Amino acid sequence: MRLFIAIDAGKAATDKIRRLSTGMEKSKSIRAIDPDNVHITLKFLGEVRDDDVGRVSEAVRTALSGFGSFRMAIEGMGYFGSARNPRVAWLGIGAGRETVIGMMQKLEQSLTFIRSESRTGQPHITLARLKAPAGAATLIDFVAKNKGVKVCEVDVKDVRLKRSVLTPTGAQYTDIEVYQLE
Repeated sequence: MRLFIAIDAGKAATDKIRRLSTGMEKSKSIRAIDPDNVHITLKFLGEVRDDDVGRVSEAVRTALSGFGSFRMAIEGMGYFGSARNPRVAWLGIGAGRETVIGMMQKLEQSLTFIRSESRTGQPHITLARLKAPAGAATLIDFVAKNKGVKVCEVDVKDVRLKRSVLTPTGAQYTDIEVYQLE
């Protein structure tokens, strides 16, 4: 099964992101992410055999054992890719960013038996993906207008191991396990 570890953005963020991204879903060249699916990926695991899920779960629990709940600000907007080919529009993390990065690093160290990456990614929430070059200018304009956006602050109380099933209309996520932060 295809798995990843994430922090869900929460209801307050979901509602504000829904309002923020209104209009983007009208573009045939841009696929807006369903606001109910927004999250910060801490570690993408990819395909994991069913008999390895227990080992993964224990490694996640151990990696997160030193982290408590914290407050996180969702703010700022940017894109991955170049101005000619902006592949993904994202929301950034302000307050709480160092904690999120610390989690990402601990998870990376603990899960090398499944998937190892040479660098830790930038914590973000994916808002939209470019489907066709015709939407590049629209995506860049949207990001420029919202560069300094302050979405909200959320209390992060748990981290989730999620299953991802890819469909023609986008990914569908299911929680496999929820790890409470003390």
